[in-house]
Amino acid sequence: MRTLQIIATLVVAVSSIGCTAQNLCNREMECREKDDQKVSDDDAAVCTAQANAYIDSLRANEEPECQALADAEIAVANCKATLDCDDFIESDLGQKCEPELDDLKDARDDVDGDECLAQEN
Repeated sequence: MRTLQIIATLVVAVSSIGCTAQNLCNREMECREKDDQKVSDDDAAVCTAQANAYIDSLRANEEPECQALADAEIAVANCKATLDCDDFIESDLGQKCEPELDDLKDARDDVDGDECLAQEN
């Protein structure tokens, strides 16, 4: 029974990561187009794949700090995906995602060097 709960949790987590990345990347492409920047047909798909790969690499690490960093990255992405383009392109996101950005900064500060990026031997 416990195994089924874990699998169900992972399926939900993976699904939400994919949707979050796709929503964020779609918003980014929309805002780039509104800003008269060149956008290729496959830019959103490449962006989504890269975002998913980054979160997957964090999730692959067993350290709690890596899991917290993945959660914080997803929270910021969720917030950014809801912003209008004026706020989306600002470096401070129009101060609309302050709690999420603060949590992300804290999560990054808690990571010890490259522990979430390096492969252990």
